[in-house]
Amino acid sequence: MLPVIRCDENLYSVPKFDLGKADIKDFMNELSGFHEQFADCFQRSESREHFFNYMAGQFSELERKSIEPIALAVKDGNVRAMQRFVSVAQWDDNNILSKYRSFVNDDFGSPDGALIFDESGFLKKAQDYVKANRSEPFFLYYALQQPHVPRTPSPRFVGSSGMGPRGDVILEADWCVGELINTLESEGLLDNTLIIFSSDNGPVLNDGYYDDAVEKLGDHRPAGPLRGGKYSLFEAGTRVPFITYWKGNIEPGISDAMVSQLDLLSSLAELVGSDEKGRDSDDLLDVFLGKSEKGRDQIVLEATSRTAFRQGDWAMIPPYGGPSVNKYVNIELGNDKEYQLYNLKEDIGQQKNLAQSNMEKLEEMIAAYKKIRGEGAEVVEEMELK
Repeated sequence: MLPVIRCDENLYSVPKFDLGKADIKDFMNELSGFHEQFADCFQRSESREHFFNYMAGQFSELERKSIEPIALAVKDGNVRAMQRFVSVAQWDDNNILSKYRSFVNDDFGSPDGALIFDESGFLKKAQDYVKANRSEPFFLYYALQQPHVPRTPSPRFVGSSGMGPRGDVILEADWCVGELINTLESEGLLDNTLIIFSSDNGPVLNDGYYDDAVEKLGDHRPAGPLRGGKYSLFEAGTRVPFITYWKGNIEPGISDAMVSQLDLLSSLAELVGSDEKGRDSDDLLDVFLGKSEKGRDQIVLEATSRTAFRQGDWAMIPPYGGPSVNKYVNIELGNDKEYQLYNLKEDIGQQKNLAQSNMEKLEEMIAAYKKIRGEGAEVVEEMELK
């Protein structure tokens, strides 16, 4: 995720895709305040919890023969099934669909075709937008496809990392960020642009797509000393990279302040003088600008619809049923039939559960957690994990 902020008036979104073309009418009109958009909308089926899309127009020109979403038919299909769904879609007008061929699939319907063949296509859209709006304030949301699966590095990056497609697309993402920053600088905008770089979850290697990510990992530790990963209530699932950059305004440094991406709403509202504060969002602008180390004191964390609690240096995970490990991606989920309590200052890897030895702290954490969560919160017992 790479928001580039200059104001609250001109908005532009460049998000990643997930799965399936959706039968959406005037979808973009629902996004209030976005002046422009690009790419076509790919949506998961209605039965899935999350929603990611390419935004900019949609396949609204097409008439469907069936109301069943393509993603529903694909279900648990692997990347080859995903690549094939384009050619077997039940759309009436193949001529209209064909005009999206090069963007959707370089080899239409082929098992070897890539859904997205070059991240630089998105990069160019972002760069063009910056150039076209250089004379006025803008907000650009640029969500890179790389290194999300399916990983399809541009030919210029294939083999560049020695770690397979996963390593190659990480280098490609790094290059794209650098190129966007170069564009801001060449357009004379870098001194007046706040750049925020972050991720929406912790690391995962084979996320349903097997591309030698495990075999070629080497000594790289994606989660560092943290336990867990994507889907996990442990720290590696929810503690993500977060970088703010504003040339001439933010001094280089490292902060241990606890913040949430939720806090961007109120913080950026403060920056641009808006009264539109976000719900559950704290104004931590001084923290983001490197002027303060005082972040949040506490926050409720979430992974796969289950929640945990952070307060200061302490982390508490309530009891949950279900598997302790997501076997498909080999990541610990944090599920346990007993409470878990960790002192992160002394045990960043969450190896020593203090729930039984420090009952006083555990009860304090449980009370604070329940107060924030509120009454009537449903207890999630069993989750379908993929």
